[in-house]
Amino acid sequence: MGLTLPLSSNDVESELSYAYLHAIAAAADCGCTVAGRIPDGMGVDAWIHVGDHFPALGYRKFTIEVQLKATATPMTLVRNRFAYSIPIEQYDKLRMTGGESTTLLVVLQLPALRAAWCRSSPRSLAIQQAAYWLSLYGAPDSPNTTTQTVYIPKSNRFTPEGLKALFPTIVGGGKIHYVP
Repeated sequence: MGLTLPLSSNDVESELSYAYLHAIAAAADCGCTVAGRIPDGMGVDAWIHVGDHFPALGYRKFTIEVQLKATATPMTLVRNRFAYSIPIEQYDKLRMTGGESTTLLVVLQLPALRAAWCRSSPRSLAIQQAAYWLSLYGAPDSPNTTTQTVYIPKSNRFTPEGLKALFPTIVGGGKIHYVP
């Protein structure tokens, strides 16, 4: 009789993507809240809460919406950008314009071998490989009916420093536009 695992590989991938997001947000001195079913229906899995002092604006608070994905299938690198396919409904939600919030798609690339996804030792706990972020704000309409491939710059590694680098644009009211 085989052992039945309580979590599918997709469930584990999802949980590791939340853990990764929380770790990066905390290291960037930000709060992080997991969204519930209703926000998930709007393409939001979590919120990053930012409160910081900006020299030209003073102290400001704002929130970044996050749609999380994880994959153990290696993303194809095309002209220094990772190709990643998302359902067309999510693509349309993530490319919406006009809202006040900034929404990021964060994709966690995991190793192909499930046993290598998370490593722990007395000295460290590590989720293997890396996550990358992308804003689809203003992305073009797609003629596709099921999925849309988006291209995530390899330079958009989701790190505490990379996250903090987005703050001045967001707090200044700027938008991070998608470059197809």
